[in-house]
Amino acid sequence: MSPIYLRQGGLSFGWFSNEEGEPCHVHVFKGSDRSKSAKFWLTEDGPELANNSARLSEKELRIAYAVINANRYRLMARWITFFGN
Repeated sequence: MSPIYLRQGGLSFGWFSNEEGEPCHVHVFKGSDRSKSAKFWLTEDGPELANNSARLSEKELRIAYAVINANRYRLMARWITFFGN
């Protein structure tokens, strides 16, 4: 299961429900395929790309970064609410 919390610019932003114990992060999915994603750590200094197994283009990564950065605290709050840490 992958809860999705934002959709913008043709991208979906969420995480997998079995990621408890990992540091706060968000996955970015392109289209309806949830098997591959770009993973960004959510830090106080801004999002940091961990991997890009979805093979998002540079343009898509820039869009993802901007969306995550603009919604960073909202996403972090939802992570804490969902996983409790």
